[in-house]
Amino acid sequence: MHRHHRQRRGTLYLAVLGVSTIVSVIALAGMHAARTQLAATTQAADRLEARLLAQSAIEHAVAVFNADANWLTTYAVDTNYPATPVAAGRGAYNWRLGGAGGLNRTLSGTAKVGDAACTLTVDLALPVDLGCGLLVEGKLQIDGDCELTVEDAPAACNDEFRVDGVVTGDVEGQSIDNNGTITGSQTAPATMRALPTPSMVFDYYEQMGTVVKPAVFGSAIISMTLLSPNSSWAGKNSDGIYVIDTQGKDLSISTSRIVGTLVVTNLAPGKKVYLSDKINWEPAYPHYPALLVDGDIEISTKDGNLAEWLLSPSYNNTGTPYQGEEDTDKSDSFISSIAGLIYCTGNLTIDGGGNDRQPDLRGVVLVGGECRLQNQTLPVIKYDDAYSTTPPPGFDQTDPVVIVPGSWR
Repeated sequence: MHRHHRQRRGTLYLAVLGVSTIVSVIALAGMHAARTQLAATTQAADRLEARLLAQSAIEHAVAVFNADANWLTTYAVDTNYPATPVAAGRGAYNWRLGGAGGLNRTLSGTAKVGDAACTLTVDLALPVDLGCGLLVEGKLQIDGDCELTVEDAPAACNDEFRVDGVVTGDVEGQSIDNNGTITGSQTAPATMRALPTPSMVFDYYEQMGTVVKPAVFGSAIISMTLLSPNSSWAGKNSDGIYVIDTQGKDLSISTSRIVGTLVVTNLAPGKKVYLSDKINWEPAYPHYPALLVDGDIEISTKDGNLAEWLLSPSYNNTGTPYQGEEDTDKSDSFISSIAGLIYCTGNLTIDGGGNDRQPDLRGVVLVGGECRLQNQTLPVIKYDDAYSTTPPPGFDQTDPVVIVPGSWR
């Protein structure tokens, strides 16, 4: 009887001890969970604040650059600024520039809050230099049987300028290898000049343009035609902006009159835009581009006149006058000339075909890659200062530096 009571008291003790242990374990687990949740919440808050401070670092740097006209030389690449991070909120930040070829720069802002760190990077855009007749990012080469004439502005490159032929005009480069004849001044090393940021140029014109699909016979072809704001086959665009769908082919433009801006952004690798024979071309607005190409261009146009004939349309028909006159007959002729701004992100080749071809270019030519004159070409570039006084959309940046839209990463 007594033994039975003692056994029951022992069992009750063990039960109470077990419950107490379980309660303690639950309490400890709850405390650990609470600490874990608090730590996670704190870390999330730290990460968010670090990201905001990294963004502030970039905005701070841009403000500093826009207050210093010499920021490109004042601030070195791959160097943290300020040397002592700026304290802000519960953390601190600084920023650094990175080289991206030529005058192009990236900008990174880094911030730390507690154990959290965040780095954001953007691309920077500088105002486009529109003060040259021909401006090339890479090497510019004039072969021995070629002559380049540039009037009223220099021909310049941000690399080696090699002359084996003749340049009539002023020359600028980081170095000049003159084995031929240069009639004008020679400046080397010259001040680096800024070329366009492609996305900031093409975005505008792609949004405003009318998409056109030329006929394809091995390559996409625009030939023996009139293309203008009032042209019928291409559809009407009041600004004369046409986005050319090459369907992955080369694009050949020849024997035509164009009043407008052609935009080519979908060339397949290895493909290019060819300008040949006789073309009369001007933008719909005097200060607009004539041709924008995300890729390579080859120019082999001829001087002389573009003539109407039996199989051609009237190149100055109703709605597209030439020098104030319009008609539907086939008896007119038009000077073979490309007026306007030409820009390519890739390489530009001007080729004479061995026949002393003399392309007549009037405006500004900008090349994002390299440029070469070959095979007895004699181009004449007549600089038009309308582009520097009234830059076209996409080329009209006024601040010393801006963040390229969509480049945050």
